[in-house]
Amino acid sequence: MLCVSVFGCNVDQCWDNYQVATATLNQRHSYTTENDIQCVGYRTYIGCLEALYGCKGNIKFHSIKKVVQKQMKEHNCTSSGPVYTGEFEPVLPPDELCTYRQTTQHKHCGLFGDPHLRTFSGDFQTCRVQGAWPLIENEHLTVQVTNEPVSFTEGTAATATSKVSIVWQL
Repeated sequence: MLCVSVFGCNVDQCWDNYQVATATLNQRHSYTTENDIQCVGYRTYIGCLEALYGCKGNIKFHSIKKVVQKQMKEHNCTSSGPVYTGEFEPVLPPDELCTYRQTTQHKHCGLFGDPHLRTFSGDFQTCRVQGAWPLIENEHLTVQVTNEPVSFTEGTAATATSKVSIVWQL
């Protein structure tokens, strides 16, 4: 098995494995073309993703899997064929490795319905605000939501989100 995660869906490890595989194969010159190296790398990546557990509800996992499959198709890579089975020790120079690993627990919020809001702290709220209002606003990220009134029956005061605007500061 190329990659096993007992702590959840560790798609970042699969990316690391892909980088190691392609860098190692490039250094060894054991394949005739760059496309051959890419195909081995993509099959290694897909194999790692398919071996992960706990990824069913992870949008990052599904997005990455679709992108890798698209790249395989664009490079005419077959799903069967060689994969990198060597050591997954970093072979890239230290300045080319991504060393950032967040150790804190991730937070998330959600907006759904008319609208119902799940806050970063896990609280639930119902907001019947009409017009534009900030859902998240801090020094790095602003998410503005626009709600419009909807009426399924006479006298209801429900609103629905019609627009989401996102601005992030790098």
